[in-house]
Amino acid sequence: MNRNFNQFSKNQKNIPIRKDNKMHFVNVIGTVPTDQMRQDIAQASISITGKTLISIIGGLKQKNFGFDTLLKTSREFKRFQNEYVKNINGELFADSGGYSIIAGDVHPSDIDKFTKCYTKFFELEHQSVNTFFSLDIPIFLKDEYKKYNTKKNIYEFNRQSLIDAKTLLEENSEIRKKFNFVWHFKILEQYEIWSKLYEELGLSKLIKRRSIGGMVGLPKITGKRFAPFIALSFRCLFDHQEGAYPDKTFNLHLLGIKSKTDRFAIEILESLFTRYLAGIANAKFTYDSINVNRNAQFNARNLETFSFENGEINRYGTIFEIPDNIIEQIYFTETMKKTFQNEISNLRNGRNLNSSDNFAPLGIYSNIHIDNYFLHIIERYQIIDMLFNNTSIIQVKYSMKSLLIDLSLKQPGLFTKHFQETLLENIEWIFRFHNWYRNNRNKDSLDEIIAAFIEEINFPFRLI
Repeated sequence: MNRNFNQFSKNQKNIPIRKDNKMHFVNVIGTVPTDQMRQDIAQASISITGKTLISIIGGLKQKNFGFDTLLKTSREFKRFQNEYVKNINGELFADSGGYSIIAGDVHPSDIDKFTKCYTKFFELEHQSVNTFFSLDIPIFLKDEYKKYNTKKNIYEFNRQSLIDAKTLLEENSEIRKKFNFVWHFKILEQYEIWSKLYEELGLSKLIKRRSIGGMVGLPKITGKRFAPFIALSFRCLFDHQEGAYPDKTFNLHLLGIKSKTDRFAIEILESLFTRYLAGIANAKFTYDSINVNRNAQFNARNLETFSFENGEINRYGTIFEIPDNIIEQIYFTETMKKTFQNEISNLRNGRNLNSSDNFAPLGIYSNIHIDNYFLHIIERYQIIDMLFNNTSIIQVKYSMKSLLIDLSLKQPGLFTKHFQETLLENIEWIFRFHNWYRNNRNKDSLDEIIAAFIEEINFPFRLI
């Protein structure tokens, strides 16, 4: 890297104190940065979020990958942890790289080797990361590999992956604290396979953290707007309370979240689960999204930015309206600030940007402040009490419509007609599962509601 740890640590006194939001956004970085500009962007971004996700795929995308090709990736993770994460008491999330299998970049005959490399990486390098994920293989998208999309194959591939992981979990308590079991659910066969594996392998005795995957691009494919993770969030909570660690923090990570309505739903679920677990354990949701960065990059010239302070949210319609104190808080070193100001000058004068990546930290800042505002709304309007105090979804939706009218007048740019309609859909599903939780809490009836939820998603694919 152009800057070593000692050089980086000199800037620590300049790093602003991060005000953590209740629900934590995890920034996605494609690869460990090596040039000065990307290092500055990474430093600014992780100083806002405190959490960053990087894939290990850099060491597994080679045609002849193996343990040797993972050595460079191992060094990069250690370096990134030391130079960026530890200094702010942050967290480094490591993605398994399984999407390369889904996309067809890895031949099915090489999956066993891929699994062994993945497992060995976390056996040897788990101290370099704070959280990592199970290697999940839900489907093959490449035409020539679609013949492998059978219930038998998907079951066997994931069974082997989880058996290898289980050995690590049984042998190493530190790995057990960091390992996320990733659920897939968008077609019923996937849910049945993951349920079967969870039971057969006795994972309830080992799993401390849970995740939900398979959501990227789902609204575009299905046309459905409601939050796809609602059903499995309740399944994960059920597993947590029935598992070996019910008095420990309930950790749930959602992979690939995009829309604001999804994020509002996450805030509701986290607040609701916190109420369920009061006096027993804490509930902690995290989610990741590359969309936040991309939106800031692609819309730099017309970037809408929000800040939420002291119960008030402020909207800045263009990049030129943002107060200097916010810019200085985000781009907190002289180099960062100068680079950003040069980009602002380019925009003012109609010139090409040097790199739209420089706007990513601003997009992250705005994203987190919107999340904090959503939480404020949930608490101010007592939405969780609304769910507990009503026995009919008709009553709940009536109350929600009333408050949404108020919010749409205050913030029409956020609480659009589309947002309101989708939020009410989410509330309807959440209330259905909420009624199950407080009145039944039986696994068979939960599976029935989850099956109805999956049917409503109506993903246009089936495993044979």
